[in-house]
Amino acid sequence: MSIRIRLNEILCRSTAWFRREVFNPVVTCPAAWCFAIIWSIAIIYLVAIGRGYIALSAFCLFAILMLFCVITVGITKAEHKPKVKLSRKRQGLLILQVVVITIFICITLYTSLMFHGVIDTRAIPVWSSIIGVFNRLGEKLLRADIVGHPALSMANPVKYFLLPLPFLLFLGTRFSQLGFCRGRRTLSVLALWCLIPIVLWIFQLSFGYLSFRVLGRRWLSNLLQNGFGEEFLFRGALQTRLKALLSSSWAIVIQALIFGTWHFAANFGSIGMTGSAAVIAFSIILQGTIGLVFGIIFQRTRNLLACSVIHVVANSLGI
Repeated sequence: MSIRIRLNEILCRSTAWFRREVFNPVVTCPAAWCFAIIWSIAIIYLVAIGRGYIALSAFCLFAILMLFCVITVGITKAEHKPKVKLSRKRQGLLILQVVVITIFICITLYTSLMFHGVIDTRAIPVWSSIIGVFNRLGEKLLRADIVGHPALSMANPVKYFLLPLPFLLFLGTRFSQLGFCRGRRTLSVLALWCLIPIVLWIFQLSFGYLSFRVLGRRWLSNLLQNGFGEEFLFRGALQTRLKALLSSSWAIVIQALIFGTWHFAANFGSIGMTGSAAVIAFSIILQGTIGLVFGIIFQRTRNLLACSVIHVVANSLGI
C-alpha cells in the first residue's frame, strides 16, 4: 500500500512539474502558437497534395523529438535573468548584427540554390572569389575518402563561421554572447540525445553493417560541412541576437523557421517534390522542427557544444 501511495505522489509531482514547466509556458506563449500554426498549415498542405505519408512521418518524428525536449527541460535549469532595457545605441547595434547575419544567411542560401542546381550558376562579386580559393584549397589538401566532399569541408566553415564572426565582433558582440561560454548540464543533455544513436552504431558495427572508417568519415564530414558552422550561424549568432532584441521564445521560433526554409535547395527534388510550396512545407516540418529542437537545446545548455555534437550525430545517422 505504501508503494502505491509513493507512486501516486511521484505521479502527482511529475504532473504538477509538467504543467508548471512545460504545458503552461507553451500554451501561453504566442511564439509557440505561431510555430504550431505555420507547422500545421505545412502539414495540411502536404496532405492536400497527396503527401500524407510524409506528414504522418513528420508528425511521429515531431512527437518523439518533443518528448526528448521535455526530458531536456527536466534535466536542465531555466535561465532566470531579468529583461534588461536596451539603450538606443545597443538596440541599433543588435539590429545591425541581425542584418549582417541575415545577409550571410541569404548569400549561403543563394549559393546552395546554385550548388543543388535549382538556379543557374552565377558569380557573386567578391564572395565567389573568396569561397573559390577555399574550395580549391580543400580539394588540394583534403581527401574525399576521409571528409566526403573536400571543397565543402574547407569552404563551409569559412562561409558559416570565419567570415561572419569578424563582422559581429566589430559590431560589439563578444564570444561569450555567441555560445562560446561555459554550458549548463551539457554532458547530461548529450547523454540523453546520443544514447539511441550510440546503441544503433554499436549494433551496426557488431554485425558488420558499418565500419569504423565509414563512421569516422561521416562524423568528420558533417562536423566540417555543416554541424558546427550551421549551429554557430543560426543558434550562436542569430538566436542570441534575436533573444536580446525580442525574447527567448520568439528567438527560438524565428531562427527555426528560417533554418527550415534555408534548406529549400537541399530538399528541392527530394521525394519527387519540385513545387516551391511543397518544398517549403517539407522544409518547415523537417528542418524547421529540427531547428526548433536545436534552439531549445542551445537555450537550455547556454552554449554551442551540445547542439553542435547532436547536429553532427543526427546528420551522421542520415537525419
